[in-house]
Amino acid sequence: MSMHFRSKANVGFDLQTLDFTRDPTVLENYSAFFAANGDNKPEPLQRWRHLHNPAGQTFAVVALEEGHADWAGLYVTSPVVFDAGGQTILGTQSLDTLTGASYRGHGLFPRLAEEVYRYSESRGARFVYGFPNAASAPGFFGRLNWVNLDPVPFLIKPLRASYFFSKLLAALGFPSSPSNGTNRSLEPRSSRLLHDVIQIHRFDDRATRLWNEIASINKRIAVRRDAKYLNWRLFDCPNTNYCVLALVGEEQLHGYVAFALASKHGGTIGYILELLSSPSNPSAGKILLKHAVKVLRDNGADALLAWCFPHSPNYAHYRRHGFWPLPERLRPVALHFGVRGFDSQLQPLLVQRNHWYLSYLDSDTV
Repeated sequence: MSMHFRSKANVGFDLQTLDFTRDPTVLENYSAFFAANGDNKPEPLQRWRHLHNPAGQTFAVVALEEGHADWAGLYVTSPVVFDAGGQTILGTQSLDTLTGASYRGHGLFPRLAEEVYRYSESRGARFVYGFPNAASAPGFFGRLNWVNLDPVPFLIKPLRASYFFSKLLAALGFPSSPSNGTNRSLEPRSSRLLHDVIQIHRFDDRATRLWNEIASINKRIAVRRDAKYLNWRLFDCPNTNYCVLALVGEEQLHGYVAFALASKHGGTIGYILELLSSPSNPSAGKILLKHAVKVLRDNGADALLAWCFPHSPNYAHYRRHGFWPLPERLRPVALHFGVRGFDSQLQPLLVQRNHWYLSYLDSDTV
């Protein structure tokens, strides 16, 4: 698919779709384009995301100035399989958007976005969603007709008072030490895991059966967390150190918790990526979260973060373990949550915040 347009400054641009699977130069150009504009996109991570996504091929459109081969702008979304109100559908997550420094002011962002949305809809996607940051949110909500479903449901569990004292000093204008954002390895001591909790390094069909049980009862809009998706997201992703603990029984997975530890936000932050347990064994969630908190505390976490809506089935477990809603003014980053539907019949379901299920597993930054 290709189209041509002229900007208000009378500069011609060609918009072209990208095929990561057929053209080996696309990944190289992708990383080079971001590097030239001050953003590092490691090729192994992009290869994992764009070539091995179990939901299919990335939807991406690039802008080229007329008569030039260099990229001027880019917008990328990634296909995601969802369970939504009892049906399995295809959505797409907004990921990367960038206009080259010398091409800003030509209106490339909305042009690229509309082309990506048309392309993804033609390939079966029924909506686009994502988590715009503070800089890009006005464009999505003001120019691209996204529905704002804010706020992102941050929860926090403080662990070390010294960390929060340093955050208070920083808020008052005192300098704080930077952190590099890198993940740190976690290796729980197996001798300290109780109640049939084990560390796992791969999901099998039991994870799919668990998700089907959860989805059949809680008919939310949620990424389909089957074994194929979980293995790709948690175990195949390069340069990550996710830890997954599971409560297992005979031929059954009662629940699991996935978490990580990273040097971010001026401290050591533990992230609960996911906590799911069988509706027939709700105590599994309580047991698993207790183990995850202990492992993260033992490995030096200053605070723990999670995403969870109050209407989600695991919310009560977080609150019982001392997690509290994090006020927007105290959040480490300004993230927003929104959606734009391509299907008018699906729209009423999409635009209601209490219809969604989210966790940090849905984030593309942890």
